[in-house]
Amino acid sequence: MDVSPSAAGETGREHPEVRWGLPDARLWLVVAHVGGAVWFVAVLQLLHNGEQPESIPMSTRTVLQIGFVVAYGIGPWLTASLRGRGPRLDYLSAVKPEDAGIGFAAGLVTQFVIIPALYFPILFFVDQDPSEVARRLMELVSTNTDRLLLILVVVVLAPLVEEFFFRGLLLQALLQYMGRWPAVALQAFVFSAVHFQPLQAAGLFVFGLVAGALVTHSGRLGPAWAMHVAFNGATVAVLL
Repeated sequence: MDVSPSAAGETGREHPEVRWGLPDARLWLVVAHVGGAVWFVAVLQLLHNGEQPESIPMSTRTVLQIGFVVAYGIGPWLTASLRGRGPRLDYLSAVKPEDAGIGFAAGLVTQFVIIPALYFPILFFVDQDPSEVARRLMELVSTNTDRLLLILVVVVLAPLVEEFFFRGLLLQALLQYMGRWPAVALQAFVFSAVHFQPLQAAGLFVFGLVAGALVTHSGRLGPAWAMHVAFNGATVAVLL
């Protein structure tokens, strides 16, 4: 199923009860980052007496993710539920059995083929390791509990809520105003930019492109969810 721009536009006209769009996506982006900063301070106050430890432990990092779950998951869900037809219809949040195979294949190919090929020429000019951020995170993992929390945050929560927001709310909102590929490219750019990781930006952009293409081609979030799980899970497996 290919969700064309014209189809997206017709959907909006046929269902006038859909009253959400780009302003809602901007709102939840602000909540994610401004609210996330406030939540960060509150968590440090609660768990570390207001002081930031030199290395934030995995238990604290897991609690910090609650802010992003609210902004990227619960908030968009409420938006579609209260101002639209529900996430399943508005964000294409359906899953089919075949999505696992398609998404896992896309995630592994992106992780081990496309992104290494992309960074091969870049690393001739940049004396940095693109996996440095992930490696620093892995240094915090020392117990089985830490490993379980890492898997929960990186392999389960992050794919679930990020796909729900970026390839759900944001991409579908953009499709109300522009064609398929401009919308896919713009949401990939936003996805890359909000991670605030300059060296990883190119890889994150490519990831967003592939995930967006999967959603607009299949008409479901299922393949993008599976892709994100495979992509992040492969990173965790290799580094562990």
